Amino acid sequence: MIQTLQIVTLLQGIFLLVILYKNKKNYTYNNYFYLNATLISLLIYLIGDNNNNLFISDIDVFLVDNTLFITFFLLFLKNLRNQKPIQFSEIFYYSIPTILYSCIEVYELVFRETETIERMEYLLYLIFVIYLIRAFFYTLKLSVPLLIKTPFYLLIISLLINYSTIFFTFDLLNVRNFHAILIFVIAFVFYYLTYLFVLKYDFITKPVVVNKYKNSSLHLTDVEAYKKRIIEAMETDKVFTDANLSLQTFSESVAIPKHYISEILSVHLNTNFQDFVNEYRVAEFIKLYSNPDNDHFSILGLATSAGFKNKATFNANFKKIKGVSPTEYKLNHQP
Repeated sequence: MIQTLQIVTLLQGIFLLVILYKNKKNYTYNNYFYLNATLISLLIYLIGDNNNNLFISDIDVFLVDNTLFITFFLLFLKNLRNQKPIQFSEIFYYSIPTILYSCIEVYELVFRETETIERMEYLLYLIFVIYLIRAFFYTLKLSVPLLIKTPFYLLIISLLINYSTIFFTFDLLNVRNFHAILIFVIAFVFYYLTYLFVLKYDFITKPVVVNKYKNSSLHLTDVEAYKKRIIEAMETDKVFTDANLSLQTFSESVAIPKHYISEILSVHLNTNFQDFVNEYRVAEFIKLYSNPDNDHFSILGLATSAGFKNKATFNANFKKIKGVSPTEYKLNHQP
């Protein structure tokens, strides 16, 4: 049964990596890098865990021990909290305990385990416990909803219990059984993260802490519903064709508070209200302009139909969005 779960979880993990790769241009590079490193190291552990090796039974493959993904997991949470550029020297610094652990394992394979080596191993285990405690506090301080923090808390607590079996003796759980439980936890984390990213809870898209909205009362569960209502008002009702459309009148038409609209556009759609509206207006102008039935209309007439108030506003926003003036666009797109 464990091997079946490992295979299913492995496929789920690969699927999650594919989702992240397809949308990587939308993500902050640092967040994307560290999250991928964490997930890949989790997959490696999943395949070659000493107690539940997917391919070879009862083999000690120390390089796939959980020390590797604990290191990357800590770096991911640290980066998610602080949003600093990647420093490979920092990666090396935090990876020193993993490197030392691997060297000790090599020594034990070639020679034998001594009391000094065993003490060094316990010291390294303690370092990884400290890593997990730090990861817990990084997660605690993240300015994101509990919905996003849940898989991180679960993974940290499971690993802390795992390490407690090394320092203490438990009659209820032996190490092999707990490694099997940890595989269940990893499976849950993969499915949970896939759920978050498929539903566009892209918490790695931009810095998590957005000071302007740090104390917002907007619940993550409402974001998708509000986004849908906002986009429908544009695409179905075409409210942008009203040249006098303002944030206030738009708020009234979609029955969403103004500050929520501004937050959703800024944090979740990476834009502001005016640019958001003008993008739809430019797209509508191009649609009208491309229709042969509208050849008898002037460019300004079509722009007015799309919601622009005057020629100057139209020209400025068209060039901002398309990178060329309306005249240049017309020359490049003549049949």
